[in-house]
Amino acid sequence: DYPLPAPNVTRWYHMQAIALAGNSGVVITHVDITARKLAEHELGYQATHDPLTGLPNRALLISRLEVELARARTTRTRVATVFIDLDDFKDINDAFGHDHGDRIITTVAKRLSDQLEPGDLVARLGGDEYVLVLPDIGPDWDPAVVLGRLRDALNEPISLDITSVKISASMGLVTSPPHTGDAKDVLRDADTAMYVSKRSGRDQWTAFDERLRQRVMARLITNERVEHALAAGEFLLYFQPIVDLRTGRTVASEALLRWRDPEQGLLRPDAFLPALETGPLMSVVGAWVVDEALATQAAWQQVAGFEDHQMTVNVSPRQVGRGELLPTLASRLAHHDLNPERLTIEILEESLVQTGASAEAEITAIHDLGVKVAIDDFGTGYSSVAYLQQFPVDVLKIDKAFLRARDRARTTRVMRAISQLAHAVGSVSLVEGVETD
Repeated sequence: DYPLPAPNVTRWYHMQAIALAGNSGVVITHVDITARKLAEHELGYQATHDPLTGLPNRALLISRLEVELARARTTRTRVATVFIDLDDFKDINDAFGHDHGDRIITTVAKRLSDQLEPGDLVARLGGDEYVLVLPDIGPDWDPAVVLGRLRDALNEPISLDITSVKISASMGLVTSPPHTGDAKDVLRDADTAMYVSKRSGRDQWTAFDERLRQRVMARLITNERVEHALAAGEFLLYFQPIVDLRTGRTVASEALLRWRDPEQGLLRPDAFLPALETGPLMSVVGAWVVDEALATQAAWQQVAGFEDHQMTVNVSPRQVGRGELLPTLASRLAHHDLNPERLTIEILEESLVQTGASAEAEITAIHDLGVKVAIDDFGTGYSSVAYLQQFPVDVLKIDKAFLRARDRARTTRVMRAISQLAHAVGSVSLVEGVETD
């Protein structure tokens, strides 16, 4: 922090050596640099603090929040982040003028500061937005009590000379852990939770969780938004290596869809796929994924050692059994001049059940084309051996839930049994979730 120096601040000096003409002597003079130091101090303060309230600004907030999140991960403690937005502030500002609006902003800043414990931080992001960072919250920390106290403090009337106004605020809460993102992710999700509070009636608080993100994204992901994302190049692929444990060699890569949203940042599939799969453009995005993955595969096959590399692409349930997947795969394989045997499509186990006979015919035709077929998340759905006989299956992907089970001996037996089952039907077993030596 940059507290303003007191009026009687100690003066700063530096020593300057001056050689005298005509002899070898040297005179040491003390030069007063207090004014320069004070100017540097003031510039540093202005760069990290809000000029109206004196609170830390966004830059200092993110820096402090990153420190607290890192410390919490090390010490296994928790950090609460509260995003606060005043309700109907624009109307109040318009009605009473900006001078009175500024008085409200500074009064709210003081009231929030008065609620802080040692080590807590309150910052102003601009406008009528504030953020509280509460580190080291204990196991008995009750958000209803703490945020209720904040709400009561904010609800106290504010005198504006000619009258008084009563304000309220909508708040969003993120607790880390379970949230594991960085400072910008935490602020984004706290902001998301705050907007849910505002849409739900205001003057209340909402705790963020992943289901909340999905509900919000479902409202944001319109057809127009997806079309714009495709045109603007906001979708991109990450590639996860698939390793042969016997040789340690990377033999394949799984293409994973990401969305680099200008406002939300980098979104993982669980943030947007549930909403996307309910709309009409899932097939369009799915076709883009196939084309982009195969374009990457074509480039990689020009690199020594990658001639036999396998590309794996996830297929949405919306793409299976509609008669569109086979021509898409055939067309893009031909366009990129790729051997179909170098491509694997992954299908969720539940998709096979939902689509029935139409899926069987299409998947059989795709397999006849030369493309390999993998059953994703095997063991978490129906897990019927009948499907392994009914559909052509080259790879069984064992869900990571098995690997993370606490009973290791039992897990080993179950995974060995699934692996033996895979080999019995002519498939290869692939284990998800292997992330350490």
